[in-house]
Amino acid sequence: MSRTTKIPIRLLGIAVLAICTGTLFGQSIPTNPEQPAPVVLDGRTVFYVRATVKSVTPEARAKGIAERIRKLAEDPYFRSESITVSDTDISTDISTGEVIITIIFDADAQAEGRSRQELGTERGQQIKTAIQQYRQDHSTRNIVKASALALFTTLVFLALLVLTQKLYRSSRARLLAWIDKDSGALLKKYEQLHSQQIKAAILSSLKLPRLIAVLLLIYFYVGVVFSFFPGTRDYAGQLLTYVIGPLNVIWQAVKHEIPKLFFILILVILVRYVVKLLRLLFRGVEAGTI
Repeated sequence: MSRTTKIPIRLLGIAVLAICTGTLFGQSIPTNPEQPAPVVLDGRTVFYVRATVKSVTPEARAKGIAERIRKLAEDPYFRSESITVSDTDISTDISTGEVIITIIFDADAQAEGRSRQELGTERGQQIKTAIQQYRQDHSTRNIVKASALALFTTLVFLALLVLTQKLYRSSRARLLAWIDKDSGALLKKYEQLHSQQIKAAILSSLKLPRLIAVLLLIYFYVGVVFSFFPGTRDYAGQLLTYVIGPLNVIWQAVKHEIPKLFFILILVILVRYVVKLLRLLFRGVEAGTI
């Protein structure tokens, strides 16, 4: 078969593979429905808002509710017992005095699978509990307790750092002894410069585990200390999200593409055999046997 005949056949196979692959990966990933938004106070979830009301998203509603609860909790003259739940024709209002904390609509009740009155009573109690917990967390006694726990955690963290450094030095000394004693004959086979480079590379292999151990210790130390204090408790949860979030995104992307990768693998095999058959066909035509 001539070279000019082989090129179009290869181009045909590449074109088929490219078209199928582009069509496959060009399909859009189905989007998830709107997710419920948590009403968060000091890193603790009070309840979830699930419905969009008058074009206001659950996230925006949750942020507004959380801000109003926080202001009430910070007011030293406010009493949580003054929170009331009242019904109207279209909503159930949770309020205190002239301040409306949140309004529950029929859409909220339907999303929770309960009546407005039941949901309003439950939300009112949840708000009272959240305010009481907020004040307890911000009390002087709790701050002193959190400081003591943070100090103890710091001492444990420093002890673990010292232990990690000792383990590194001990492992390095043993590795040096092994290199000088047991692997000396092996290193002598190489030039002096190469043997020194090999020795340095072997010793450098211990630095990566030490670095990983130190980073993990710092990560857990910061997360634990942040969880002790109400003002930083929310950041403690975010630290875990920063690590787990990207890993989860990568896994979801890989999991979504695995069937497509198998499809491409099968397609490559099929195209390869089709190209071979086309070559045989063109050879037969060229030889005059077909």
